[in-house]
Amino acid sequence: MVDFERNKLLILCKRRLKRTSASASLQTPAHQYEVPESRHEHSVGEHRPSSISERFRLRSRKACRTRGKSFARSDLIEVLRILWHYPVMPVTIDKSIYDKAGRLRFCSIDRFVSEICEGNHCFICGRKPREVSFNREHVIPNWLLRHVDMHSGSIQLPNGLLHRYGSYTIPCCAECNTRLAEHFEKAISEAFRQGLIGVRALVESEGTERLYQWMALLFVKMHLKDKTLLQNPDTRLGRFYISDRYDWSTFHHMHCLVRAHYTGAKIGDYVHGSILFVEVGGSSEDEHFDIATVTGAYTLYIRIKDIAIYTVFDDAGICLQAIEPILSRITGIMNSAQARELAAELAAANVHLKTPPSFGTIASNADGDQLEIVAFPPEGNAEFFSKDNNAVGYIKRQILGNFCQTTADHTREEALELLGLNEYSFLFNGEGVFVAEGCKEDLQPVRSQWSHLTNPV
Repeated sequence: MVDFERNKLLILCKRRLKRTSASASLQTPAHQYEVPESRHEHSVGEHRPSSISERFRLRSRKACRTRGKSFARSDLIEVLRILWHYPVMPVTIDKSIYDKAGRLRFCSIDRFVSEICEGNHCFICGRKPREVSFNREHVIPNWLLRHVDMHSGSIQLPNGLLHRYGSYTIPCCAECNTRLAEHFEKAISEAFRQGLIGVRALVESEGTERLYQWMALLFVKMHLKDKTLLQNPDTRLGRFYISDRYDWSTFHHMHCLVRAHYTGAKIGDYVHGSILFVEVGGSSEDEHFDIATVTGAYTLYIRIKDIAIYTVFDDAGICLQAIEPILSRITGIMNSAQARELAAELAAANVHLKTPPSFGTIASNADGDQLEIVAFPPEGNAEFFSKDNNAVGYIKRQILGNFCQTTADHTREEALELLGLNEYSFLFNGEGVFVAEGCKEDLQPVRSQWSHLTNPV
């Protein structure tokens, strides 16, 4: 459903599951006590965790929602010839599929990890540098950096260091780089140049599929870049990279989404997760661009001038329903800090999800014809863990820590401590009333336990 009616939302896309109802509110990111620090925090389970802490631990290691699930519907597997993310169709030794023209139609988890995440193959077509010409693909597209005048700006990495956007690139074969520009950047850049009207027109004309997969592309590229960035520039302490903590197999589902324009894969119902477009404001001191990821919650937030986009990549739209109590209380235009707090709430909802969906790819034959990425939502109602306010607060502290300052009421350290306990809010006062937009210097949180006391149902 696309809703242009609510004055605070540009677009609210709710993918309601036929048998799934989730009226829960907030939740947390999947690396609880171990989420990478700072704004660029990236991280997707069969074992069903019995607690939120266990879910954190599993996500940060080997529990991937898109793989490793012993699927009870064996008859359906045979009928659909499912390529479980893990795949089960024995086409190559590693279970990848090439078509008759030699194109990589389905990239297995093993190949994705070894050749793309840990190797140097093109992350779209899978070819080697010696097989085809390579160039550099900007993680944040060139048109976007020009649009917000941020080429000389910097992104804060998970290790707390800054990296200039202009050199924030990853290798990609020239053909795929051109194809990405044609499929994604041309239409999307034109829409954003027209502002809210342009983005609305794009969604009305073709739905959210292109924008959702573009967000997945940004998420994957940001994490692939981390394999080239040292955790600590002082190599005397060891040569470790930011990505060393990642379980790359958990990114496989998002990689399949990113490649769908190349493979021609159809996107099935509920494969696209939560996506939300919101009109935001800010003071004259605000930059026109912001981006934040919560890796363990597979959540990406980006602000381009007065448009904020929120995506969760592995929830089948459940989490957007879960934060409806929060959305319904936002009665005005959010400022930059409030927009980030909403991202934290959405990410927290995903980590509290006890019964996540699973994903796979089906094909009509062994040549990989008529590929379709499919979702298997939870049966019955979606279930959530009881809210862990320390976990919610942990995400908020990571995403909002830079906004906290010393004021007459508290020191910065005190504000960070309360934020980490989910007892401070930029969005709502103690009665749960939306805090009207203020100036940059007034963007301090207020003591509020409204979010702290709101529990998933």
